[in-house]
Amino acid sequence: MITPGAYLKALRCGARQSLNDMAAAIDTVPHLTDFERAEWLERIEADIAPIDLTTLAVLSRVYPIDSAVLYELERHRCGIEEATTPLCLICGKTDRAKCTVGHEAACRWTAPPRRAGVPA
Repeated sequence: MITPGAYLKALRCGARQSLNDMAAAIDTVPHLTDFERAEWLERIEADIAPIDLTTLAVLSRVYPIDSAVLYELERHRCGIEEATTPLCLICGKTDRAKCTVGHEAACRWTAPPRRAGVPA
């Protein structure tokens, strides 16, 4: 299973956005330069900087975050429970979401996608 930061990175890459693109799209308080925001995002994607509720609120403006998946990945990272939601390692989408970049045939899953109507 992937980490919360790797999930965010996959979402960003799936949206075909650079760190600089994402940094330019968000505001921070206190104000950070675009370069500082890009460094901050890089630390988050590397699981060095934590994702607290304030950070999640800021990032959800530019990343198409599924907060339930992020919560599941964080609980898995902490050893609390297994992460079972299949995620694409390329774009970060779940098996419940349509691919936004049109590369569904190239998706690489963390676990086999579930068929519609089949319980987890």
